[in-house]
Amino acid sequence: MKYFTALVTLAVIAIGCSHAADYPVTPKENMPVAGADGTVFGGERGPHMLWGRYMLYIDSDRTRVDVVPVRQARFHLNALKFLEKDCPNCLQITQMKTNWDGTVDMTVRITHPFKGLPQFTGFDVKGIIMFNGSYEHNNIGVNWPLPKPFYTSWRELGDPEVLNPDGYAFRWTPQWDSGSEQPILKY
Repeated sequence: MKYFTALVTLAVIAIGCSHAADYPVTPKENMPVAGADGTVFGGERGPHMLWGRYMLYIDSDRTRVDVVPVRQARFHLNALKFLEKDCPNCLQITQMKTNWDGTVDMTVRITHPFKGLPQFTGFDVKGIIMFNGSYEHNNIGVNWPLPKPFYTSWRELGDPEVLNPDGYAFRWTPQWDSGSEQPILKY
């Protein structure tokens, strides 16, 4: 009986680990994964996503736990209103270096504008640099509303230009209608 169990175990391992087109224990590549907003996406963006971040508050007698979401996974706001009005020294450029190729490297420091209120925490903080563009786009074939005429910065015309932009900065221009009157959701 002892040899039979060992033989069956060895046979299962040999069959399970044999080379085949589909491996029985490994997931398929580019398998669709549900995102935080319910959409499904595959290997292009990678398998990592944030479904939520929560704070757990436990009672002193340890009989109750309150779960409070710290943030939403896809929420953007314009924090500049807080930095300009409530904390004029919270946004600082600490280092700036001009490179030989015409680019500028800078280090920006942002201080929390609400001292003593750590529950208002920013995640994945990004900055947007806006320039007055001189290149006019006539028809760029997009579905979102753009101002007419629509100008962008173009280095070949002598304009300053951001390297590797994310493409979403237009949402914070004065012409973009966010659909809300809240100042933190507008330019």
